[in-house]
Amino acid sequence: MDWQPRRPSAEQQQERIARELRVSETAINKWAARLRSGGLRALRARRHPGRPSRLTPTQWQQVATILRAGTLVAGFPTERWTLRRVAQVIMVRGYAAGTYNLTLTYNIP
Repeated sequence: MDWQPRRPSAEQQQERIARELRVSETAINKWAARLRSGGLRALRARRHPGRPSRLTPTQWQQVATILRAGTLVAGFPTERWTLRRVAQVIMVRGYAAGTYNLTLTYNIP
């Protein structure tokens, strides 16, 4: 019998995909299960429950522009974004008042 390369197992493939996408293997397993049970339609993004954003899509775009420009341009002394600094940017722009316990889930392209 001639030598043939071994195909990676499904588990090895999922580990590689998780590494490349920088997500957990658990997420990959859930996606694979959803794909098997409901096809591509099951993988579509779903609305997340919870409180709606206080910012409009336009305001989020403006915040994203500030974040892309960097912390120094935004007036901070170091080149590091923190959730507190993002909250300060949002409050200084007048988009919201009060204190924030931020969990960022907004993807900035």
